[in-house]
Amino acid sequence: MYKPYLVRVGNAKTVHPNSLPFFIDTLVDQRLADERMKLIDAKNDLSVDSSIALRSNLEKLVDRIRFFEAKRANLNDQNPDLKKSSEDDNYKGDDGKEMSDAEIAFKLRKLYEQKKQIYKDLSTVQQQEKKTNEEIRGLKFKLRKSILREAAIVVTTLSGCGGDLYGVCSESMSSHKFGSPSEHTLFDAVVIDEAAQALEPATLIPLQLLKSNGTKCIMVGDPKQLPATVLSNVASKFLYECSMFERLQRAGHPVIMLTKQYRMHPEICLFPSLHFYEKKLLNGDHMSSKSAPFHETEGLGPYLFYDVIDGRELRGKNASALSLYNEHEADAAVELLRFFKKRYPSEFLGGRIGIITPYKCQLSLLRSRFSSAFGSSTLDEMELNTIDGFQGREVDILILSTVRAAEAPGRNSSSIGFVAVVRRMNVALTRAKFSLWILGNARTLQTNENWTAL
Repeated sequence: MYKPYLVRVGNAKTVHPNSLPFFIDTLVDQRLADERMKLIDAKNDLSVDSSIALRSNLEKLVDRIRFFEAKRANLNDQNPDLKKSSEDDNYKGDDGKEMSDAEIAFKLRKLYEQKKQIYKDLSTVQQQEKKTNEEIRGLKFKLRKSILREAAIVVTTLSGCGGDLYGVCSESMSSHKFGSPSEHTLFDAVVIDEAAQALEPATLIPLQLLKSNGTKCIMVGDPKQLPATVLSNVASKFLYECSMFERLQRAGHPVIMLTKQYRMHPEICLFPSLHFYEKKLLNGDHMSSKSAPFHETEGLGPYLFYDVIDGRELRGKNASALSLYNEHEADAAVELLRFFKKRYPSEFLGGRIGIITPYKCQLSLLRSRFSSAFGSSTLDEMELNTIDGFQGREVDILILSTVRAAEAPGRNSSSIGFVAVVRRMNVALTRAKFSLWILGNARTLQTNENWTAL
């Protein structure tokens, strides 16, 4: 069986636990442990242990100096505690009698000499430690480059292609001043996932890592879902958010559409297929039998819209002034899951449930409500996010809180803000596998033709 050497490159904080065995930091640490022992053995370097021992001896020595200094200063003091301490044989003369002032002074001189020598030894050891640490850092850097050279497949982000990976790939080319440069460190193919959500300049980064001939760039993405987020109005005016995937598609380059889906229950798939994908999105084999025990219970079916008629959208305060929240929808989401947990406790697993919303202010409210209702441990298992942040993700059961519920809605899509954006709507409605439960104010949402169709 073909098992390519795979390496995951990226930020340790964002690496999934399942990827840690292949993460470059893990691989470097494994090799570094062996190499470090060789390095230390070769030098017979015991600086770390020596440093610890010296510091320990220094602490004890300082305590002894303080004791004798106090004893000398209070030689005739009748303090019971001091008198009791002076009876310790360790601080008496050879004849067992109390030490005189001259004897204490002599003892202190010896202790100060020892202290001076320890500081000198400690300085030497610290210099050795510093040199060893520098060598280890250099070794770590070499190991990273070595691992990347050996890798058959490297998994990283677009920006991650511009770090160590770019350095390794470009070094062999830059080292050739004459003739054809070596390309053995470059790649034969680049596969870009979520390519329709990537800015074009970011997509160019991994393309630099391809060999000059016989290579492939495969882009995988959905141009009907959300593009990259661009905050600048000027940049948006000039279509900066347009991905290379979409630009090539518009230019007539062939795009293969994967028409069979294996995620959503057929009832969930029906509306997106009709409304977003021109009826071309079909259910895969055996998807017609995709069901869950709770589907038989009224109110827990695969595809439901709950009309929260008494909910009202409210504007956040301070930093959240541009965001909205809806308390009634947050409470409705809690009650819905409470009902689900009561009827099907064995099905209520945090990792199976997701709650998404268009607004960060509502997300914060949902976190607070769910933490109070189900506990922080259950909340940690659930996936709560904004719609934009949940793109590319999936869960068994998804609750969508739409938030918008105006007092007197108008008859135009602008009255529901970016909830009216078709691509965002598409993302929200295609994340669930078994059940999608939508919470919203039907009257307000129906000011938009797409939500009216739903």
